[in-house]
Amino acid sequence: ERLVVPILHLYSLSDDQPSLPEPDITKLRHLKRAVESLSANMMNTTKADVFIFSFDRLIKQGVASWLNKTNVYILPINDVAISIPHHMLRPREMMSEGKDEHRMAGDWRLTFQPAFAKEMGYQYVLQFDSDTYLQSPVRIDLVQYMQANKLWMAAYDDFFTEKPQYYVGL
Repeated sequence: ERLVVPILHLYSLSDDQPSLPEPDITKLRHLKRAVESLSANMMNTTKADVFIFSFDRLIKQGVASWLNKTNVYILPINDVAISIPHHMLRPREMMSEGKDEHRMAGDWRLTFQPAFAKEMGYQYVLQFDSDTYLQSPVRIDLVQYMQANKLWMAAYDDFFTEKPQYYVGL
């Protein structure tokens, strides 16, 4: 069995754009480190497929050559799929900008990822952010570990270095 690793990346995927804003450059560097850490530190012990979801308009701008790896797939996500429907907004969200991004990413993790995994025939999901990376080799087969412990979704922060609070509430 294989592990599915869905990653939501809502920034540029191309490192070949001369006028790319600094936040996009930084986010792209984080994504590169995330993908490379999975390849170097996990895929020797665990069979996995990485799916990077991004806006179709960003994919059409180009994809960095280092993303052309075996078992790494780029898939489009609809712009409205990552926004909160107006009727679900909390009053404070109606009056501020950018506050819904982390909320929707959390909803995406808990609703879309399991449904996507099931639809694609995967049983086990590793939640991984585009700015998360593995610091050292994973010495166990995560699928076997999940099977033995009756887990189907993992977001275990002992394996990862990440910004504080990203996995809170999962």
